[in-house]
Amino acid sequence: MAEYHENHRNAADLTAEARAAAELAADGYRLDRFLPARDNDSLEYSFDLNVLGLTDVAEFRAFDTTPGYGEGQSGSASKRGSLPPVSRQYRVKEYEQLQLQIDGEERIGLKLDEYARKGGLAIAARVGLAQAEAIEFDRVRLQENGLDVEIRYGRDSRLFVTAATLWNDPNADVLEQLLSWLGVYRELNGGANPGTTLISQRILDALTRNKQIIASTFGKATTDASLPGRIQYADVLTYLSAWGVRNIELFTGNIDRKALLSDHKVYFLPDEGASLDGSGALGTTEWGITAESIQPIYGIGAGERSGIFAAAFDSNRPQGTDVLSTAVVIPALVNSNAVMTVAVLPAA
Repeated sequence: MAEYHENHRNAADLTAEARAAAELAADGYRLDRFLPARDNDSLEYSFDLNVLGLTDVAEFRAFDTTPGYGEGQSGSASKRGSLPPVSRQYRVKEYEQLQLQIDGEERIGLKLDEYARKGGLAIAARVGLAQAEAIEFDRVRLQENGLDVEIRYGRDSRLFVTAATLWNDPNADVLEQLLSWLGVYRELNGGANPGTTLISQRILDALTRNKQIIASTFGKATTDASLPGRIQYADVLTYLSAWGVRNIELFTGNIDRKALLSDHKVYFLPDEGASLDGSGALGTTEWGITAESIQPIYGIGAGERSGIFAAAFDSNRPQGTDVLSTAVVIPALVNSNAVMTVAVLPAA
């Protein structure tokens, strides 16, 4: 039976290592800016779907009269369920422990730190995959270790588009397509334009060969024989920005050199960043409290219990130490309609 120990590192130490590594990884994935982390002490997710996040407006009143109450948002439907746990553990084996003690016991502590960080990275990677799946496909599918759960966020079908003429065709009418897509986005988002546009290197390369963009850059007709076959990246971005495509970004988030978001699609997203309540225009990433973090033996402070927990556990059949990292977490897309995905190239 494995027993908690703090001979070399206590749970608070390893929890801090795991969380720091996870935060660093999440910064690289670049998806938390749309689904900011929020502590959730209830172990349950509960949110209304496709709420636009309209600002509650206060009302003037006469002196000595009762102020009116603000109303919470009410979506077209609600999602409720339990936050799922996600965990990873790594073992410092019997022979490895003997080797690590040759130069002093501190090397064992450093190995525990390493495995806590590794566990934090593993959890961050799984959360990043879930965030990306929610953004691209409007779902999170959890089909692993006997779990079979799918959460759908209710995005309007008009926000999943395939270009009539793919952009690997240099004759594609990029402008009319863009204006049409942006019109649909505004219609479903209270007149708001996307605040962020993510594209891939593949898409940017294809647009450097688009005849419409090349002709516009030089102020000539598309049939002009003097036009070059390709223009610079900056010219493409200038053209797109001139027609209202805001904050265009080359998305490079990846896990082990595999892109988090498919590279044949354009992603229209809301502005990044959190509001006063900690949520983003798209939603949140809900981090619950693990069963371990509330146990007094582990010494996790009351204000630190949400998020990743990590600790070391000894077992003697055979002798070894397991470093556990675990969390309770799920992306919650409150306004899934704030995302539009457009396939503009053949899938790789």
